[in-house]
Amino acid sequence: MSKAYAIMDVEIHDPGKFQGYMAEAQVAIKAAEGQYLVRGGTHKVLEGEWPAHRLVMVAFPSIAAAEGFYASDVYQSAMTIRHASSTSKIVLVEGVPDQPKPEAPGTSTGAKAYVLFDVNIIDMARYQDFMQLVKPAIEAAGGTYLVRGAEHKVLEGDWNPDRLVIFEFPSVEAAEAFYFSDEYQNGAKKIRDECSTAKVVVVEGFIGEQPA
Repeated sequence: MSKAYAIMDVEIHDPGKFQGYMAEAQVAIKAAEGQYLVRGGTHKVLEGEWPAHRLVMVAFPSIAAAEGFYASDVYQSAMTIRHASSTSKIVLVEGVPDQPKPEAPGTSTGAKAYVLFDVNIIDMARYQDFMQLVKPAIEAAGGTYLVRGAEHKVLEGDWNPDRLVIFEFPSVEAAEAFYFSDEYQNGAKKIRDECSTAKVVVVEGFIGEQPA
């Protein structure tokens, strides 16, 4: 069974009140066996216009678990606080099946990093060439796919991605080493630029205490 990921972009208007939402939301996440991957970590826009504010990403065991979390009475109660203290865009997407994660030289034991792509494909046949070429560059940096273009569902807001792709890396440094590498910039990315447009952001993962 594939995991599911809830991705949230939050603009906070009342930080004090939003703290109350975070406390209640954590209870609902725990009940659904969710895990924070990103919780407001530092992010950097690498391509396009991605007006991210506070990025949050939560992994759930399945789409059903994620939908159960969102529909639960506990989270619906928390959501009223969030709506009163912020505006949000939320998308739910299914991940790829679990796979072995490669180790890169100098792998960090600190915060992981996530690179999110929102891709509009113009030429799918040519894009297939990009997907074949990009895989070695990802693996060389210790990265792996979490999401690879699966169907998504917009839960809130006006963000409706074309094709969502998410990579996980052992650190921000590893993610940036992949993105700015000559192999990617002068190889795979040149093909992607021929056949698609993209918005890309890298964000630091969460290493604090998880719901327990």
